Amino acid sequence: MRRRGLEILSALGMVIGLAGSLFCETVPGETLAPLSARNESDQSPLAQAVAEVLGQKIVASDLEPDSLLEEEPTEGMDAREKQKWIEGYRKQRIVSLIFGPLLEEYAKDQKIVSSDAEIEPLIRLLSNDESLKEQKVTEQQFLDQLKVRKEELDQILKDPALSPEKEGDSFEELIRLEKAISQMEEETLEEELEKTASQIVKAWKANQALYEKYKGRVIFQQAGPEPLDAYRQFLEEKQKAGAFQIYDEKLAKLFWEYFVNEDRHVFASPEEADRLMKSPWWLTP
Repeated sequence: MRRRGLEILSALGMVIGLAGSLFCETVPGETLAPLSARNESDQSPLAQAVAEVLGQKIVASDLEPDSLLEEEPTEGMDAREKQKWIEGYRKQRIVSLIFGPLLEEYAKDQKIVSSDAEIEPLIRLLSNDESLKEQKVTEQQFLDQLKVRKEELDQILKDPALSPEKEGDSFEELIRLEKAISQMEEETLEEELEKTASQIVKAWKANQALYEKYKGRVIFQQAGPEPLDAYRQFLEEKQKAGAFQIYDEKLAKLFWEYFVNEDRHVFASPEEADRLMKSPWWLTP
């Protein structure tokens, strides 16, 4: 509920699918911090690079949930259940941090954009959902929590006895929080709806372009189809071209699991796949 970027449409009673969630990933405390904000001398395990995409290093700490994000979903879990949740979180993060930038680059190369005419029907659909009011209340509560945590970090960083490692971690978290707070305070409901709708349209058009190029099988998701085989072929080509690499074998297995584990998906027939990829799901009765 607190994960504003990835779960905004869940709160609206919808799920946007993999590509949509990648384009919409603006989760407070989860995005990669600028390299300038990282402590390059930090030799701790969490500071070690585990992957790279488009020249950007991904370190172990980028895959770990912040305490605020972990607290609610793991409440009441035993140690084994919590570890399973954390592994699932890491899987989602490594996919987002690699596939997201690659998909953004692809959309830019293909000049994929969303027009006002394309997003207006989706905005109408989203704005008619009654749970939107509940979403705004939830966001305000989360914003209040972020501000409390920011005050705590401000006090921590004033401590002259603070260790360099703790100072680096606290400073990085503070930067992420300030960015998230600023964004949440500046955006009105209408602006947020427009931005989200624009990102979903953009994701749909990227999906359609990938399907037209690679074809292959399409899977059913709660709010729309995904060209799974096209995703996999696209990523395989990008990996061979050196656009990304994953240094850890276990992490690589987590990354590819979504794209190669066929048991977890329901596939459309070839005829149905062609039909599904011709028209956006929000325009289909």
